[in-house]
Amino acid sequence: MSGTITKIFQKAPVVSVGAWVTAGGAGSLTDVGYTEGGVEISVNHEDTVISPDQEPGNVAHFPVMTDFSMKFTMLEATVDNLLTALRQAAANKTGTTPDFTLEIGEGSEAYLQIQLVGKGGGTTGVRTVTVWRGIVASVEPIGQKKNEPTKVAVTVNCLRDPSVSAAGKHMKLVET
Repeated sequence: MSGTITKIFQKAPVVSVGAWVTAGGAGSLTDVGYTEGGVEISVNHEDTVISPDQEPGNVAHFPVMTDFSMKFTMLEATVDNLLTALRQAAANKTGTTPDFTLEIGEGSEAYLQIQLVGKGGGTTGVRTVTVWRGIVASVEPIGQKKNEPTKVAVTVNCLRDPSVSAAGKHMKLVET
């Protein structure tokens, strides 16, 4: 087997988030800062399985739904990162740099656009993954401990965006 060492990518991407923009538009994205553990994208296919009595096994899988989720840990527990993780409305944040107040209430229907920019195999060696519409599904416990940084670990459900006209209604991957 012949492999190509340049096609092995080992570098965590830059994670940026912003408010969802309809029709796969270019949103205003903000870098979340340092992350830990990289980014994991999970895929779950749900199929209707056809297993006729006349056959000793399954003969077909018909796609019903595909779910994508993304998990990453932000090492910078900034007010903006907490606002995103806790699904708070932008109006809940007041103040001016560096002094802010975040009023934390019930989570809102805060859809996000998320972009990952990392090492890729194209001409410039950059891979960009854009999630058109996501929402924070869960946040791991946020600890404040003596000997470790405060971490904000989130799982984001990557939703299907029907307003996107292209085939990639969940996300788009571009190699340049």
